[in-house]
Amino acid sequence: MFQNLIEFLQARKGLVVLSSFVLVIFVGVVDFFTGYELGFSIFYLLPVFIITWGIGAFGGIIISFLSALSWTIAHTFSGLTYSSPFIPYWNIAIRMAYFFIVVITITQLKKALYRERELARKDSLTGVANTKYFRERSEVEIQRCRRHKRPVTLAYIDCDNFKSINDSMGHKQGDVLLRLVAGAIEKNIRSTDLVGRLGGDEFIIILPESRIESSKEVISRIQSLLVDTATQNNFQITFSIGVATFESMLDSLDSMIQRADELMYEAKRQGKNNIQYKLFKDIS
Repeated sequence: MFQNLIEFLQARKGLVVLSSFVLVIFVGVVDFFTGYELGFSIFYLLPVFIITWGIGAFGGIIISFLSALSWTIAHTFSGLTYSSPFIPYWNIAIRMAYFFIVVITITQLKKALYRERELARKDSLTGVANTKYFRERSEVEIQRCRRHKRPVTLAYIDCDNFKSINDSMGHKQGDVLLRLVAGAIEKNIRSTDLVGRLGGDEFIIILPESRIESSKEVISRIQSLLVDTATQNNFQITFSIGVATFESMLDSLDSMIQRADELMYEAKRQGKNNIQYKLFKDIS
């Protein structure tokens, strides 16, 4: 629920600004009518939180000033008297400092939350999507393509003889190779596509709205780039890829991944460093 609120605030920045200003005025009016004897400061934090999270620190600073000003005006007009004319200005400054601390805290919390969210989505070694996030995104894309009757392509990539790299060059070099592979794939797919690491030396790409003809062009280019990247970095390794294009979706993502996996193994049986394509349509 909290995550949904965060996404809502980010998606509707105009509404965030308007609601924050309205809240400041509303809280100030209520504070005026309840009188200065009743503590009301915590309610001024709500617009500060909303605009800081939805817009950023600059918006939080602006609303902090308005909240501090509204707070002071409400108390002044509700009958609070001061022994010195400078006290209201001092109070505004102190209240602004109080709100600034809140703005800084919220900003840092937001950064930490996004950092943790990104880490939870990424494979710790390669930086591409981990299995969990890949599955979440893929389910959404498949449902969307099913609804609009658009094709989906899955490409299953395996590093041929990867074990020999670990055995001859060590696991650290094997990790270097996996990072190179992940980076090369990620740089050569569309922003709407997604690459994930399924574990070990196996990667998978989902290409929404990609027909078999365009998939052949993309995956063929990626395989050539992967081989070139490996060779340039002194890794004698090739890549077998299974590419399954679905014009009619299977019942589950697992079934679709399995089809691409089977095609990858067929590519290996054909002598490795091969690509096997198959179009699935009118599946009952």
